[in-house]
Amino acid sequence: MTFSPYKRIKNFLAPFAGWSKSYNDDVPNTDAKVAIVNKYIDSFMLNGKFPGSEGAKTYLSKRIKAIDDFSNIVLPDGSELTKKLAGDTEAVKALREGLTGCFALNDKTQTAMDAFKTDMAREAKEMKEGTPRKKPSKVIGNMYKIKIAARGAILKQQEQEIGNLQAKFNDDAFKNSLKENLGINTDEERETLKNDMLSTLKASHDKELNKFETTMDVPLDNLLTGLAVEVERINTLGNQLNHKEMLKELQRIKDAKNDLPEGAMTSVTLSDTNDSALLEGVNLDDFKKFYSATGRVIDHNKEDGSFRITLPNHFFRPDYYSDPNNNTKKDIASIVEKIKAQGHTAITMNIEHKTPEHALELARQAYEACLEENFKDITVFMNGKKMTKDDLFKDCQERYQISSDKAMKNNADKESTVESALGLHDLKDEMNTTRRNARAAEAEEKPKAATPKPK
Repeated sequence: MTFSPYKRIKNFLAPFAGWSKSYNDDVPNTDAKVAIVNKYIDSFMLNGKFPGSEGAKTYLSKRIKAIDDFSNIVLPDGSELTKKLAGDTEAVKALREGLTGCFALNDKTQTAMDAFKTDMAREAKEMKEGTPRKKPSKVIGNMYKIKIAARGAILKQQEQEIGNLQAKFNDDAFKNSLKENLGINTDEERETLKNDMLSTLKASHDKELNKFETTMDVPLDNLLTGLAVEVERINTLGNQLNHKEMLKELQRIKDAKNDLPEGAMTSVTLSDTNDSALLEGVNLDDFKKFYSATGRVIDHNKEDGSFRITLPNHFFRPDYYSDPNNNTKKDIASIVEKIKAQGHTAITMNIEHKTPEHALELARQAYEACLEENFKDITVFMNGKKMTKDDLFKDCQERYQISSDKAMKNNADKESTVESALGLHDLKDEMNTTRRNARAAEAEEKPKAATPKPK
């Protein structure tokens, strides 16, 4: 049988979608999978873009900084505010500079943005290069705290800008300057201009904050997705190293990556103390073979991405087919698991057997294994003929439903494994606490509404 994935689509919307169920006692359960990830914790390969200084850079470059950012405001005489303030008389310059000063970046905000850049770079470096590397959940938790601190600084800056602008319109000298240079003669006209400017300023503040949030949240989401994929890679490879032959295969791969002749390395061994980075720099694509759940060799062709397993002859291995644990299904699932661990979301299964009845059963099992692994795009060929879901299960719909139910359970199992391996349960609690504390601090610092004096 040949199993060939034909499309790679990285699924960012469902980072926890699809992890195979264990079909036999030799395949690790959730606790064992978590133990494997912890054993090789320094093998995480995160080549994607970490959250970095973009949030601070974007905020500093896109925030309202000058009167030119109020080009949408029209004065009572129909002229544009920015054009009226473009004059070069000393009075107009003073008015323009006075308004621009309302939006000046204060020292505390600049310090906060500088700290944001430095702290984010430090966390990313310690996760990628630290010795030992910092635990992913700790890094993400710290990044979230750094984000919240920077967000708080932005909010304070924005509140100050609003207060500055309001105070400016209450200043008598400023009122006279508006009258002399812009023709704002009445209280109503002055109030309209103030409200128009405040409306523009607040709208810009909302955009600034949303952009800052996005430049942080999207990379953090992608980081979590990448970590989930890495959990699957490490778990799949770590479990394979239980086979001694796979240690030789790993040695061959590391030799090749180091441009050494085959066999040049002394050995690749497993120990309790220095294995944590053993799987760093090694992908499933690098391996020429794997072992199935029953110990059969799975050949991998890197050129076309196909996997091949030869099942035993019925005559010579009747025990293989009579096993109540369904060895064929277990071995097919072993291949499907490897394909999923490579990041594929679509799969093509080619089933070849001279007996039509047996070929049909193998095709059904292949489809079931893919479905239970949460593949959404499944194509099955049986002896060269493309088989639809209805072709395979028209006489046994209950089997399809059972596999659909297993897919849902497997999805939940995978999410639980990823959360446990990465410490996401504690991380969620920590992030919620950080968020609550930040909101409480913001509420405390908001200026209380002025109480009107009794007449």
